[in-house]
Amino acid sequence: MRVLHIIITANMGGIERFIFNNYLYLKDKNVQFDCLSSDDVDYPIFQQEQGIRCIKIPSPRNIWQYVRSLHDIFQTGGYDVIHIHKNSLINSIPIYLAKLFTPKGTKIIIHAHNTAPKGAGKRMLLLHYLNRWILLRMKLIHLACSEQAAEFMFAKKQVILMYNGIDFDQFQRNNKVRETMRRKYSLTQENILLGDVAAMIPQKNLYYLIDIFYKLYQNDQRYRLMIVGDGPEHEEIEAYIRRYGLEDVVILTGSVPDVENYLSMMDIFVMPSLFEGLPISAIEAQVAGLPLVISANVDSMVQISQKCIKLPIDRKYTNQWINVIKKVNVKNFLMTEKAVKFNVQDSAKYLFTVYKGCGIL
Repeated sequence: MRVLHIIITANMGGIERFIFNNYLYLKDKNVQFDCLSSDDVDYPIFQQEQGIRCIKIPSPRNIWQYVRSLHDIFQTGGYDVIHIHKNSLINSIPIYLAKLFTPKGTKIIIHAHNTAPKGAGKRMLLLHYLNRWILLRMKLIHLACSEQAAEFMFAKKQVILMYNGIDFDQFQRNNKVRETMRRKYSLTQENILLGDVAAMIPQKNLYYLIDIFYKLYQNDQRYRLMIVGDGPEHEEIEAYIRRYGLEDVVILTGSVPDVENYLSMMDIFVMPSLFEGLPISAIEAQVAGLPLVISANVDSMVQISQKCIKLPIDRKYTNQWINVIKKVNVKNFLMTEKAVKFNVQDSAKYLFTVYKGCGIL
C-alpha cells in the first residue's frame, strides 16, 4: 500500500511525529509512506527508515509550479491513499487537485490537527469557512485529532476521531537518562526545570512562557527553563531571553530526535499555547509522569492525568500561572492509566483499517 502524506515542514512537530510513530507499526504491513514538503526536510529518524521518502515540491508562493507539481504527482504517483494533514482549510488547493486528478478508487483523507488557523486574519478565516462549506459536500474521509479540531474543520460532520498515539515504552521516565541529561546541561538536584516541546511559532505563545519564567526566577533562582524545538521565531525568542538577562538559565535545544530524553530531565511541563488540536507532546509528557500546567485553550481530551492543570491565557492571569507552578509536586512521576487510549499500537491498527476502507463513516 502506498500512502502520500501532505504536507510536512522542516520542523519535527506533531504532524511529523504522528507520521513516523504510525509508520513504525505499519511497515510490517508493507506500507510505503511518501511525504511532500516545500521545505528542505532532514529528519535523521526518517532517514533511518527505508519505507519513508520525502519529496520536495515548490512553495505555494510559486503557484503555477506548485499546482503543476501536485498535478503530476497525483496523476502518476500510483498512490492508494492521499493523506492530507491540515491545520486549517485556508489552502485547500491540494484537496481540490487530489479530488480532480487522482485515479478512481484513491482514498482521500483530510486530517484536522488544529482548532484555529495559524496567524490568520478575518479574511483568511472566512476563506477557511468557505472551503469548509464546499469540501463538506464532497466525498472525502474526515479524521480529527480531537473534538474541537473536528468542529473547526468539519463542523463535526462524519468525522473519525484519530488519537495521536505514542510508544509508551519509549516515553517511560528513565532516571539514569535523567541524571545524565541534567549533568549535560549543568542542572543540580535542587534546580526545578520547566519545559515545553514546541515549534517556535506565534501559536505556541513562548513569549508568555518566558514572562512567567522570568517572574518565577526573580523569586526563586532554583528555576530553569528549557524549550525543545525550533522554528521561524528562534532569533526573536533568543533576543527576548537576552532582554531579560536569562541567557544562562534558559536552554534552547533546537529540534532533537530523542524528545523522551529531554522529558525525563524536566520537572514540570508548561504549555501556554494560544490554540492546539491535541498536542502529542502533552500526551508524551503525561506518559513520562510529568505534572502539566497548560493553556485552557487546549482541547480537554488532552487531560489524561489528574496532574494536568488548565489555566486561561491572558496577561491578567500571569500571577495565577506562577502560583500554580509554585505549588506543583515535582516528586511524583507516575504515569496515569488513563493514557492507554493513546497507545500507538492501537491507533496505528485503526489508521490501517481506515486506509483499507474499513470503519469509515
